[in-house]
Amino acid sequence: MSNFFSKYATNKKFKKSEALCSLATLIILNPNEGLRFLHEGYPEIITRIQKKNTKFSEKPTGSISSQFISKMKSFITTEIPIEKNWKQGPEWYLAYETYQEAILTCPENSDPWWRIIEILHHEGRNDEAFAQYSAMPNQKIDEYDMVYTTPIIIGMLISVDKKVVANDLTMGVLYKFSANEKRNSKDAFLSALLCESHYLTIDKINDYIDLIIHIDQSLMTELAKNIALKAHSAINNGNLKEALTWINVALEIHADNQEFLNIKKEIEQDLKEGNTWDSIKSVDDFFRYLYRRLAHRFHPDLAKNDSDRDINTKIMSRINKAKSDNDLQELKKIAQEYTPDWVGYFIF
Repeated sequence: MSNFFSKYATNKKFKKSEALCSLATLIILNPNEGLRFLHEGYPEIITRIQKKNTKFSEKPTGSISSQFISKMKSFITTEIPIEKNWKQGPEWYLAYETYQEAILTCPENSDPWWRIIEILHHEGRNDEAFAQYSAMPNQKIDEYDMVYTTPIIIGMLISVDKKVVANDLTMGVLYKFSANEKRNSKDAFLSALLCESHYLTIDKINDYIDLIIHIDQSLMTELAKNIALKAHSAINNGNLKEALTWINVALEIHADNQEFLNIKKEIEQDLKEGNTWDSIKSVDDFFRYLYRRLAHRFHPDLAKNDSDRDINTKIMSRINKAKSDNDLQELKKIAQEYTPDWVGYFIF
């Protein structure tokens, strides 16, 4: 009889843990509904977050703003502080804490462990992600997670200098897909693995490139494109030296790629000319610099999805027409509409 009740209690905890995982996913996909359910069903999680994070500051600056909360539901009246230096959106932090609660509820449930590792990896906190991975009581993984989560684990392992382990894990997954003749799963896995380039730092990218070469050299063309996107992102953030490093890595893979060569030329020119807002001395300089910044910011290839890509394509059409017409006012208008934070730097 005691065994029966033990199994019943375990099953009950597992179901609650699964419910928390579903809630965390809802918070990410629909923060409005997710926060409402969190407030109604698990107020203790909000209380724990408040106790945990208010110690960082008497008036938390890194928090979900009162304006954000007012958009949730009118009964949400308390400001919820998020962890100091958190990089991703507030919904990701709330999901992270909810997954943590799922682990505390039922450590044997592997799903919240995988999700925590994913969030920490994307947050750039790979040492913590690896600690979570090492502490998992159950590393059993289903086919979905083998396709979409294992690439994240591989990226995390490379980030903490576990290159051999990452290679062994990769080969093991590919062997399972090949042995079971799951071609579609293998292709999806490789596609997800290529996306990991977006989350690796410059000092780890060569280990990642070695892994991809070992798997299939035909993947290198797509990998080079992904690395070039890292250069675009660095340009958007004003990190021209970092952008130059990334585009040089892409050129090490495809030395004769004209698009990469053009990007490198632009970066080197910007670095040479010292093209920052403060150094602009003439209207012509301002026009050229504003065009470049807008063109990099709204490059269609940097869009997160098809909808954003369509929007970027339309904006780029306006940007290119303004350049062709030598229309500075139109470029400034575009910036005012889509990048209002730049307007404060305008001196012409």
